[in-house]
Amino acid sequence: MSLQPRPLAQVPEQTMLVARAAFPKGSLPMSMRDQLGEVFVDERFAVAFGVRVRRRPRRAADCTTSTAATGRPAPPTAADRCLDCPVESGCPYSGARFYRSCLADPDRHEWPLSVVTRDPTPDGATAALRDGPYGRCVYAGGNDVADHQSVTVSFAGGATATLTMSAFTPGGHRRTRIMGTQGYLEGDGEQVSVTGFVTGATVTTDTRGGGADAGSGHGGGDMRLMAAFVEAVATGDRSAVRSGPWESLDSHRMAFAAEHSRLAGGARVELATEPVG
Repeated sequence: MSLQPRPLAQVPEQTMLVARAAFPKGSLPMSMRDQLGEVFVDERFAVAFGVRVRRRPRRAADCTTSTAATGRPAPPTAADRCLDCPVESGCPYSGARFYRSCLADPDRHEWPLSVVTRDPTPDGATAALRDGPYGRCVYAGGNDVADHQSVTVSFAGGATATLTMSAFTPGGHRRTRIMGTQGYLEGDGEQVSVTGFVTGATVTTDTRGGGADAGSGHGGGDMRLMAAFVEAVATGDRSAVRSGPWESLDSHRMAFAAEHSRLAGGARVELATEPVG
């Protein structure tokens, strides 16, 4: 499948002759092409993709500052690893406290504890913190990932979106606010409320479907996205698919532009409003 649907390309005759000579009995790729090639023709999946968006992102700017931990020196008595540190109990970035707290919650074994160790026991967590990268002092670990970020994206048509990310909040779902000319939408990962400006009425929908983290499927969204895609392919009805490859591509382009802007000290990055090719 691709973003530019086209018929399955014909293999040049000379290429086929060379391949048959090199593999008289055939090969797995050749067999897949011969027997399954038509299964993956782009047109068969076209119904699963939404209509291309009309208002595409035009520019992005990032106003991230340096990370809190790596931007300042460690406490004078801090050790190189959490397990050896005399100030660990009072450190807000203690890996030992965070990952050990996951042991008592089975839902957190799959994520985030599995990132550190596949042995969800006190001994397993201790061994990972002792020898692995997640037990290193955050001030000396060399991690340059931004811990807070604010990105502004301008769209064709005049809309503006702002994304704010911060590590310094309790764990939870993403929060969304969309302000339109006729109403206001707000979501917190568990419910979505829409308020109309003319009537003042608010309609609230319960959207709870799982935890906020990756291990829980991002509030149920991961499974529902795949279920809608599979249903569209099976039935030919794409009404349940609300976005397609262009929206997915644009979301990545915005992320890359934000990172370019961050590395350039917040400089504005222009994005092409039409696809290349």
